[in-house]
Amino acid sequence: MSLKDRLKTNTNSKTTNIIGIQEETLEYYETNEIDENSIEFDIIDTLLADDELNSIQIYGAKNIYIEKKGKISRISANYRDNIHLENIVRKYAKKFLKDYDELSSFYNFNYSKGVNISAILPPLSSVPVVYVKNFKNKFATLQNLQENQSISKEIALFLDAIMPLNLNIIIAGEKNTLKTTLLTSLIKQTQLNNRCILIDYKNEIENNMQSIANYNFLELNNNKKLKNEIIEQIISLNPERLFINNIKEEDFNIFFNYLKDGFKGFITTINSKSPIDALEKLTNIYKNKENITYEASKDLIYNNIDIIIFIEKNGSQQRKVSSISIVKNDKTLDGIFYLNENNEHISSGVMPEFFENIEKSSLPISVNIFDSEYKHTYYQTQKNENLVDFNKKNLNPEILKKFKKALSKDFQTTEIKQENQNTELNENQDEQN
Repeated sequence: MSLKDRLKTNTNSKTTNIIGIQEETLEYYETNEIDENSIEFDIIDTLLADDELNSIQIYGAKNIYIEKKGKISRISANYRDNIHLENIVRKYAKKFLKDYDELSSFYNFNYSKGVNISAILPPLSSVPVVYVKNFKNKFATLQNLQENQSISKEIALFLDAIMPLNLNIIIAGEKNTLKTTLLTSLIKQTQLNNRCILIDYKNEIENNMQSIANYNFLELNNNKKLKNEIIEQIISLNPERLFINNIKEEDFNIFFNYLKDGFKGFITTINSKSPIDALEKLTNIYKNKENITYEASKDLIYNNIDIIIFIEKNGSQQRKVSSISIVKNDKTLDGIFYLNENNEHISSGVMPEFFENIEKSSLPISVNIFDSEYKHTYYQTQKNENLVDFNKKNLNPEILKKFKKALSKDFQTTEIKQENQNTELNENQDEQN
């Protein structure tokens, strides 16, 4: 049965405001039976058909929220009760988890490529709590991040410009921020002739670039020996870029030993509460693994990491790059860009030393964007911009001309109607006077 056939019930809703959240209507299919052989996740499956959906958050059977374009909305659809929701989660955990434990109250699994589901069930929580992260490849672009105002145009330009420089970069932030999305966006900025490798510990990133070899480490988490052998082989290939999604603490020292030997082009995501916390975490991991002093480990970390990008959520739960900093050898950070009290990106006035290399690469980036007086800008979607897919291979130019002509005609007709209405209104007012 197709998704269209399953959209049978149209529910109307009223606006609910909890933290500035707007409630939306949803067409969905509700069933009391759960078929183990089915891959349909009823409400969740229906929601995931929306190409603009970023995440789904469920706090019990009657409280379902969605995130689209950085905004959170409550929807009117709900499950029959908490037991119904819990049973659905367990059925699907059983289907997608190889080591399924029916007594567990926590599950984390990939529902499909690019979609991860984590759930906490009673008795660990009072109600079933489900979080669905959508890592669809189409969302992960610098332009999309600009549209959501997660980054400014200037930050997007900066990130694009530093990709050819082979800097060592850490993307840090707490869980469920934009770390994986930003990493994927940077992957897409690599040049086609570059030799790049992606190591994905969670199998979240959908990589379609032929120039990037993709290693799925999710299947190797229990085979440490084989994993280490593969890492050694990867490093021996001397790739120009090494992307790592959600680096494991147990493996960091292996990679870092190559960084201190001069390897450049390392970009990884890591969970942390602040930029300093990220560097502190890496310092302690390396110290404990290599049995060296804390100061020696800290020196190595600060000398071999070039940039740290930190992402966090604001009060409205919007995820933004909150700072981009240069990691200095004197064990301090120099912020280049950050968010001000108005939640806008601004420049600190610090110009990175490697800007000379950007200029040598003839990349279109001006030194003005680092000026503290410079005002950052954001991408704004234009009216009717997405009405036509200009990337379609079989797009007929004549049809496109007719479309543009019709659009212009409709606009003119609307203006004429408005003028007639205004004329009638003025005549009526004159008669009354």
